[in-house]
Amino acid sequence: MSRLGTVIVCVATVLLAGCSGASSPRNVAGVRAMYRSVGLDAGAGDFIDICHSYMEATLSNEVKRSNNNCTTANSSSRLERWAEKIRLSKVGTTTRIAVTGNEALVYDGPDAEKAVYVSGQWRLSEVPELTPTKRAAPGG
Repeated sequence: MSRLGTVIVCVATVLLAGCSGASSPRNVAGVRAMYRSVGLDAGAGDFIDICHSYMEATLSNEVKRSNNNCTTANSSSRLERWAEKIRLSKVGTTTRIAVTGNEALVYDGPDAEKAVYVSGQWRLSEVPELTPTKRAAPGG
């Protein structure tokens, strides 16, 4: 193998090893980063990725059922309205976020949204605006 080939293999291995261990901080900054990512996906219209990457399985399944498998993108879609609020900086620097262990409550509205830290990533587990029949902890 040529020197260039060896270097490419080594760099690729280091990059892959670095990416496979990547995780979100288990603190307020990590929660805010999750919301920023949701906002970026909302701006790109990638609602499927929002459901898949940033929601815990139970919430994701419920949102999929009520939003045409997360593909619904119209003004009557709860998912799209909620994601657009996130995109427009709904969760700003002054938004109160309380992290306790592997759970975070995000107080930005009448009811708190709840996120859980699973496998190195924050995922939403309760979003009252998306699932109006469920109630999260009261807002503060």
